[in-house]
Amino acid sequence: MNNLILKIYLLPIILLSLSVHELSHGLAAYKLGDTTAKDMGRLTLNPLAHLDIFGTLAMMFFGFGWAKPVPVNFSRLKYKRLGPIIVAIAGPLSNVIIALLCYVIFEFNFLKTGSYDGFLQSYLASAVTLNATLAAFNMLPVPPLDGSKVVISLLPEKTQYKVYRYEPYIQIFMFALLYIGVLNPVIRRFSYLVLTWLDKTAGFIIGLILK
Repeated sequence: MNNLILKIYLLPIILLSLSVHELSHGLAAYKLGDTTAKDMGRLTLNPLAHLDIFGTLAMMFFGFGWAKPVPVNFSRLKYKRLGPIIVAIAGPLSNVIIALLCYVIFEFNFLKTGSYDGFLQSYLASAVTLNATLAAFNMLPVPPLDGSKVVISLLPEKTQYKVYRYEPYIQIFMFALLYIGVLNPVIRRFSYLVLTWLDKTAGFIIGLILK
């Protein structure tokens, strides 16, 4: 019961993080010339526009998940090779920014109160971990995750078509690996690297502010 209450308590930051992630994809595509996301009403922070039930439940119970992907017409993007990479990276980058902001507030609050305890500190720490994990998970180079789009964009066009052709089967295989926990060590390692960077960067920012 306590675990269920914890998951419900984290639901607002989960929904916000997933919504910002998808909105960032849509905004990046829009700035590069594709209006598909805007035309379909996806340039919004309204979580209902981005909600994927299974992805949200996965985030609550497994620590990683996904929202309903923002539609992108890559043929409309200004940069045919670089455009898809920018759009793909925009989502995970937004989660890194959220995590960094929460981390800085967390550390400032500690300097003010001298304590890492309390509701606000606990919530900020959860937001940092959740967004770091979300960024790390989505940068795995496995379809349909954002990292795969970066890798695929670097391949020759003929190879890209072949990968996209088998993408549905790769997705099923990936979800099977997630279910049995094979990818968990990789996700934890990626998350650790993101958290290490956040710790150093937050300390650097706080040092600059306090000078």
